[in-house]
Amino acid sequence: MKENIKTPWLEKYGDVPFNLEYPEHTMCDAVEEAASKYPKYSALAFMGRHISYKNLVKAIDETARAFKAYGIGEGDKVTICMPNIPQTVYCLYALNKIGAIASMIHPLSAVGEIEFYLKEVDSCCVVTIDQFYDKFAEVRKNVEVKKLIIASISDELGFIKSFVYSKFTESKFTKPQYGEDTKKWSDFIEAGKLYAGEIKVLYAVKECLRQCLCFMALVLVCVYTLCL
Repeated sequence: MKENIKTPWLEKYGDVPFNLEYPEHTMCDAVEEAASKYPKYSALAFMGRHISYKNLVKAIDETARAFKAYGIGEGDKVTICMPNIPQTVYCLYALNKIGAIASMIHPLSAVGEIEFYLKEVDSCCVVTIDQFYDKFAEVRKNVEVKKLIIASISDELGFIKSFVYSKFTESKFTKPQYGEDTKKWSDFIEAGKLYAGEIKVLYAVKECLRQCLCFMALVLVCVYTLCL
């Protein structure tokens, strides 16, 4: 910081450093490092089900391979429109692992808002859940969604809860029309198991920070636009 700029708040920092030291690795690397130290610790808790760091890393790796097998690679933008479910976490870190960019949007966004977000980031793929399939069917009437991946909450529940939720809740949703441009999550993951290529991309720290800053700037622009 320049000497001619007054910084009286630094006197209150105490032992807290003014500049943070960022580690030389990605977000996914940080999760993998935690898994190597605490493999049996719970990383996620969802509807009474606990997922260990070991199993989380396994799921991230499977999701990363699935994205690669589906043609998603470094620099691609993928929109994630899902609630707080395990697949959301898998996708975020898997995309980071393969060098793609995750564009997170609120799952309750209106059709018009989703169309705006997709155009703004030029997303090549969307991941959502079956509950919102109708919404994306409407979006596709105005915006090209080249690849759509449909997950289900029941996939991440225990046997009994999965059966009940699937029987009494998911059965009410419109059945997605699956094809090459619309993949069911289970088929998406299964196809990734056949992918034998390299999946991990090593980032320079500056590049990671650049992408984070660009994404933050985009979010601010979206918020400002919607508030007009």
